[in-house]
Amino acid sequence: MYIYSGSFAYNGKDSDCDVIERMSKFTDLTNKVGEGFRDDNQFYANYTELNETAIFSDGTTFCKLLYGNATGKSFELEQTFYLIMSQGYLEATDISGNTIDSLIVQQTETECNAKVVLSKENAYKEGNCVVATYDDWLSYRSFLLGKFPGTYDLFYSECKRYYRNLVFSKDYQIDSKQVLTTHSIQICHILHCMNIYMIQELNKYKGSRIEFPAVFARNHNIEDASFEGNGDTKRKYLTMNFPDGKRICEAHFKYNHINGKKIFNDVRDCCRVYFAVPTIGDTHIYIGAILNHTKQCN
Repeated sequence: MYIYSGSFAYNGKDSDCDVIERMSKFTDLTNKVGEGFRDDNQFYANYTELNETAIFSDGTTFCKLLYGNATGKSFELEQTFYLIMSQGYLEATDISGNTIDSLIVQQTETECNAKVVLSKENAYKEGNCVVATYDDWLSYRSFLLGKFPGTYDLFYSECKRYYRNLVFSKDYQIDSKQVLTTHSIQICHILHCMNIYMIQELNKYKGSRIEFPAVFARNHNIEDASFEGNGDTKRKYLTMNFPDGKRICEAHFKYNHINGKKIFNDVRDCCRVYFAVPTIGDTHIYIGAILNHTKQCN
């Protein structure tokens, strides 16, 4: 992940306070990622270009503010800026901005490059940049996992790292192999939305828990959601094991299409993410299975 002049250049509208707030969020991003994911998430900064970049509306450069040479800026603002920028995990690079622009479009299963930008006005198209907040980084990692899911066991290992609000049953993980070849992008979209939004939206929801999955699906552009609705099926196929006990995972989000085209003729080819609908007060969501259809795997 690269930070250079274009990443921090003044966007034409922010106040001094807005810039400082954005930089504070950027440092929070580098701290959290640096502490928990540094082995495979590095931040590089081209300080030669960055030092000469105007980051405030009056033309104050990164270098002048960092070393206390800015005119018209308060001591408090200079100190705040220094504290923010001295806390992050940044490594120096001499790669130029033009080269970085060519690197960020190169993504493979073993190496991906991205540009970290301070505000959306500096952003490139989705998938080639990370806006500088921790939540945006999580969204980007989910995007990459959907694009490069790898083997089923690697996929679940990565899910555990990035979807901290989700708990995954091991019962059917090996059976995910089929849908990971056809629906990995949609699956990661579902998991990301559940991880970030489900608990908070459920806490505000006034309707029935039976209706909630379908409402959540509509809110987040997921194709469909429903419950299994069969007592025998729930007992035999949908009671799944978790570290803290068994749970019935009959609710499921589902995709019957690939890229908007319904090409399947068999229910075994449909993608479903089975889960237990959380209740008010829950802090985690239990994912029972990600596969074509549980009744086909027994």
